[in-house]
Parts: sequence; C-alpha cells; structure tokens
Amino acid sequence: MRARGFLIVALALILAVGAVFLVQRWMSQQQGSAVVEQRGPQMTTVVVARTPLRYGDRIRGEHIRAVEWPAEFAPEGAFTKTEEVLVEEGRVALRAFEPNEPLLRNRVSGPGGRASMSTRIDPSKRAATIVVNTVLSVGGFVEPDDRVDILLTWEREDGQMGTDVLLQNVRILAVDQQIQADDKTVVAKSVTVELLPEQVQKLTLARTVGQFAIALRNVGDVEAIQARTITMQDLQASEAPPTQAVVEPEPVMTPTSPVLAETPNISQSGTTEMTAEQQAAAAAAEAAAVAAAQAAQAAAAEAEKAAMEKAKMSQIVVARVRLPFGSRIGAQHLALRDWETDQIPEGAFTSIDDLIGAQPRKVLQPIEPNEPLLVSNVTDPGGRATLSAIVEPENRAVTISVNEVLGVAGFVKPDDRVDVILTREAPSGPESRTLLQNIKVLAADQQVTNENEVPEIVTTVTLSADPVQAKKLVLASTIGTMALMLRSNKDDDVVDDKAVTLGNLFADQPVVTKAASNTPAYNPFATVKVHRGLTSTTESVRKE
Repeated sequence: MRARGFLIVALALILAVGAVFLVQRWMSQQQGSAVVEQRGPQMTTVVVARTPLRYGDRIRGEHIRAVEWPAEFAPEGAFTKTEEVLVEEGRVALRAFEPNEPLLRNRVSGPGGRASMSTRIDPSKRAATIVVNTVLSVGGFVEPDDRVDILLTWEREDGQMGTDVLLQNVRILAVDQQIQADDKTVVAKSVTVELLPEQVQKLTLARTVGQFAIALRNVGDVEAIQARTITMQDLQASEAPPTQAVVEPEPVMTPTSPVLAETPNISQSGTTEMTAEQQAAAAAAEAAAVAAAQAAQAAAAEAEKAAMEKAKMSQIVVARVRLPFGSRIGAQHLALRDWETDQIPEGAFTSIDDLIGAQPRKVLQPIEPNEPLLVSNVTDPGGRATLSAIVEPENRAVTISVNEVLGVAGFVKPDDRVDVILTREAPSGPESRTLLQNIKVLAADQQVTNENEVPEIVTTVTLSADPVQAKKLVLASTIGTMALMLRSNKDDDVVDDKAVTLGNLFADQPVVTKAASNTPAYNPFATVKVHRGLTSTTESVRKE
C-alpha cells in the first residue's frame, strides 16, 4: 500500500509540474503577442523624393532617399532600394514628384528611358490633338491630367444646329506643348487628349463637321452622364420652376438591449492534463517540425548554389563614352564588360575586333556610356549613317504632311509608334477609319534621333511601312486628310477597326430614358371658381 501511495504522489507531482509548465508557456506566448502589438505595424522600406522633381528631370542620388513605411500601406510599384532607381543607364521622372512622395515604377522611365509623350499614354489608348482658343479651353484653366467632356456643335441631318456630348471623362495629356501642370493660367492653341482608338476616329471625323468645346469636370467626378442633343428649340423653351422635394421623416429607431455573447466556462485549474502517450506524440511532432525546417534550409541552400552556377558571366562590348548619331566608332570609344550569359541582349558584340576593322562602322542611334552595342544600332562595315540605313529590311520610308493638330502637337518623336487615321468624303458621306496601325516613326522633319525631349511642331513625319502600306499612304494623301495617333510605348496590339460615320458618331453615348412619373406636366395657369352671389364662374389666372 505504501508503495502504491508513493506512486500516486509521484504521478500527481509530475502532472502538477506539467500543468505549471503549460501555464507558463501559455502566459509567455500571450506576453509575446502583446509585445508585438505594442511595437506597432510591420515596416518596410520605400524610396521617396528628397527634393521636388519635375517631368523630364534625370533622377540622381541627391534627389531621393529611403524611408521606413508601414508595409500594409506601401504603394503598389514602389521601389524598396535606392539602387533600384539609380541604375547606370539612369531614369527620368515621367511626372512631378513632391518631397516625401513615393517613386512608383509606372511614374519613372525604365533604365535609359526618356521623358516622351509615349511613356505617359495608357496602354491600349492613343494621343490626339484638337484646336482650342480662350473660350473653347475654359478660359485657359484646363491643365494636364484634368478630366473634361468634349462637346460638338454641328448641323444635324435634319438641318438644325445642335450640340452633343461627343466624349466624356477624357484625360488631358498636354496643353500646347506643356505636359506638366503648373499654377499659371495659359491660353492654349491646342489640347492633346488620351482616347481609345475608336474615340479618336470619332474625334477626327467630328473635326470635319463641326466645332469643339471643352467642359471641365470636377476632379472627383468620373461618372458618365445621360446626355441628349440641345437644339434651338431647347434654347427658346421656357423652363418650369423646380418642384420642391418632399422630405419624409426618418423612422425612429427604438434602442434594444445588446445581446451579450456567451463566454465559455473556464475550469478552476485552467489546465488540461496530458497523458504520457500525448506527451510522446507532441515530442515527435516537434522533432518532425525541426527536421522539416532543416530540410527546407538545405533545399534553399541548394537552390541558391544552383542559381550562382547558372549565372555565369561573359564579356560584351559596351560604349566607353557617349556616341551620338552618325559618329564613327573607334577602339577608344569601346570597352569590354562582364555580363550575365543568360541576360546578354540579342545582337550584342562579344569582341572589339568585330567592330573595328579596315572599314569603320557608324552609329545609327545615340548610345549612352556602358550601353551595349548591338548590330541594329550600328552600320555595316563601311556603311553610312543615313535614313536608308535605319529603314528595316523590306520596308520603305514614306513621308506625310502634318501640322500641330495632325501631328499630335509636336509630341511625335523618332522611334515612337503611331496609328494613321484617314478622313475622307465617301459616297455615303464623311467617314473616318484607321488606315494603318503600330507604324514606326523614322524622322520628324529632318530629325532622325529623339535626343531633343522638348516637343517641337513639325510639318512632315517620315514613317517606316511595308510596300503595301506605303502605297496606301500615297493614295490616302490624294483623297483625304491623314492624322496621327500616338501610341503608348508599351502597346503593340492591333485592334479591330470599323469606320466612323455621321450615322454612328454618337452610337456609344448613354441613352436618355425618361422615367414614368405621376407628376402632371407644368401648367403656368391655375383654374379658380368665382362665386358672385348666386352666380358661379370658372376663370384662369397665372401662377406666381
């Protein structure tokens, strides 16, 4: 009996020690979670502007800094290291940044990029320009990134003059050649807007049949409205006084007693007894977790080792100094640089001797320091840096006439991609259709490089077209007017095209539907009954 008693006491002591251990472990976990909560949200690093940056500014180390930022609220596309921004090729700002504003990837150029209009256009959209004046541009208060509606006043098919809402919630890309908003009010001569391809066709056709006006929208208003045509009859009609809305009293809510959630009962000991089998199972599970963690670490180490072995380096030829268009390439201009083998650009040179020979090569487009030299960027040995050397094999260079409006206000630059819109008088009436899509610009006037980032009004644009496209351009120049639509530099899709005519010019506008109403039509007169002695008469009097 005494032995059995000692056994019971020993077992009780073991269970008591286990209970104390479990309680202490639970309390430490609760304290740990409380400490985490007191420390605040998890933080990350975000690169922000140290000083104001304006559109086109080249970003340097003194312009940016890395700051702590709540990870939950880090902007999508933000840089986490300054080294990601300060690459060798350099980046430029594609919009204005204020101090402490995060730099986002879609608001700065790629490595070696430039601040051109094509980088601001949303993919799948185009840039088109319209002529305005003081009145048509809201007194000069329209600025880049504003949202507007475009109105068209034209002679309708029934012979009446009318005004329609042609396009709604349109983004302004530029005012004249100003691509960045400022505090100055400028009376503009042109406005460049961002539109879908079919919207540009409508805009191009509407330009030939009427006059545009711009209506500035509230900064937070992006809803499409139900609009109808306004004619001379609407101007002459008298408007009814507005009816006063009947305000119904709000129902009074009777407070009710809150329902309290039932709380679980807690045992007096606050512990759960564990058998020896359960303890053994817990120990086995813990050992398995440790083994799994060790296996994961070993797998990660093996993957890192494999990645390092895969990233073998090779040497390619890069520019030691800046090489402008047409410059003759010499050995003093070149250097060999280590480059990851699987990241070597297509057409790169691996030996300086391949570039320097008895017959020198020339540069076909500007090459920046440390930029790889590619076969497509230099002439053949002994070749000349002329337009004929830039045209793709089997393509042709064709020039068309443009002006400030047809040439997108001077924002079209060499190497940009454009669509060509043709507006002509068809047998059934005026029509506008997309003639060519995703066409490369070879030159603007006589400029074949895009080194000048300032917009410049030109009179001609030279395009790279295949033989069939070239014949289309030549024929189109004799039967109608061609306009350019500037594409996003990230968009190379070809979309389905349909002609826009006067018949479908407003086909996609919201339809005005009149809701059924029991309110009688407004009558400016009221009927009263007048009693004079035994005689009664009915008379009409005007409402006041």
